Amino acid sequence: MQKIILKLAILSTLACFTVVNASPYSINHNSENVASFIQQHLAQDRYDLVMFWATFCEPCKRDFKKIAQLMQEHPDIHMTIIGVVIDGEENPQLTERLVQENQLNYAHILTNFNAANLYHSDAANKNLLGTPSYLLYDHTNTLIADHESRIDLDALLMLVED
Repeated sequence: MQKIILKLAILSTLACFTVVNASPYSINHNSENVASFIQQHLAQDRYDLVMFWATFCEPCKRDFKKIAQLMQEHPDIHMTIIGVVIDGEENPQLTERLVQENQLNYAHILTNFNAANLYHSDAANKNLLGTPSYLLYDHTNTLIADHESRIDLDALLMLVED
């Protein structure tokens, strides 16, 4: 009986996670229009975490797991994730496979480093140095943080917990 109750609790938690935090992934191949893509996906009622990543970036892949774990452990966080794949236009098939394998249930744009850097430098007033890199927008779509390197979940939680 305890196993059944535990399974039901897990399923209900996952159901909440799916409704609140996940949506079907989408991949945009319009590589040069990064600013327009991100503006289109910024939400008014939640935080937005823009993740710059690359298909060859092993730290990015480890961050995928950390972000998924964070969202699962904190279903009350109202945050949307937007992926910017800086080498995505070079190999869209690999990008799509990585998105599916890692269950990255959010929107991605396949672009190149120059287009990603242009957006990053306009938004954060500094160049994109590499991947992973992050921009965090608040409920009013104002940039409140930028971070280069692996994600610090404790710092992110301090910023987004209401």
